[in-house]
Amino acid sequence: MRISGKRLGAAALVVAFLGAAGCSGSDDKQAGSSPAATTPTPAMQSPLTVTQYQSLLTGLEQRIRPYLAKVVAATSLPAVDAARLELAAALEKERKALGPVQAPPTLVSANWQVAAFVDTSKSLRERSVTATRNEKTSCGVPRPTAQVLYDAKVAIYTKVTKSALYAGQSLATAKVSFGKTLSGIAAPSSPRLPNRRGVNGKVVQRSGVGGSGRLQITNGDTGDVVVSVVLKDPKKPQASIYVRANSKATLSGIGGSAYSVYFKSGTDWDAARRGFTESCSYEQVLQVFDPGSNWRISLEKTSNGNVLTGKVPAF
Repeated sequence: MRISGKRLGAAALVVAFLGAAGCSGSDDKQAGSSPAATTPTPAMQSPLTVTQYQSLLTGLEQRIRPYLAKVVAATSLPAVDAARLELAAALEKERKALGPVQAPPTLVSANWQVAAFVDTSKSLRERSVTATRNEKTSCGVPRPTAQVLYDAKVAIYTKVTKSALYAGQSLATAKVSFGKTLSGIAAPSSPRLPNRRGVNGKVVQRSGVGGSGRLQITNGDTGDVVVSVVLKDPKKPQASIYVRANSKATLSGIGGSAYSVYFKSGTDWDAARRGFTESCSYEQVLQVFDPGSNWRISLEKTSNGNVLTGKVPAF
């Protein structure tokens, strides 16, 4: 993004934004042989046919499906955690049953992907998969519960279905199907989150003694911003004004000594805390402004610019 600006009646100022089946054994004795005890030698299981292997994988998917569906249907974080552990236990059971199975000779390599799929139980056992309830947004505010719930379910759903997809891709060359039953479960629905917007041109904060200076602002960008006139501390601006995307506004009554211009952008404006709640960015125009004059700045995407901006801490 670039900002361009000019002092009315003066030369132009341009600000640039740099802006995751079992084995069997035998204990046969030949008639007339010595009665001495012998150690039975387990017989090696024969490799499955492709048809048998397909049947095994189909059954595996069908048994796992209801556990994944339970994760998607959960309506609370405790319910998601409980469903996550049930899913992990079901996968562990399938892993144990899969252990002695010999895949068809042409699918030995692909079978490793199936083993990797059931081994997702290990990561599902980790609490970090859904431990997102205390996370904050980039704006430093707690994330909405609905969003946390959605993210927790998506993390599990994605982990399981992607692993199944990788296995299915490896098996597809032999025309063995895997993963479609699980991917047939619809992904968790994204919640409708608030996206409040301020009134264009509304002064959202003012303090100190004013003056006769004016700052005309054109926001040619696609996102809303709050522009602040700052004498010292950006958290205590002389005045701040809300400017919607593709809109203009004028901040009047600027006084005092030379000032700086700060601005913040984001989505979902919280008027009570005078800040956005999502996707926040904070910047300062690296140019000193004279309060005794009127200035015009333009926030827009352009290839031109001769005054930089810099990222600053949240204010």
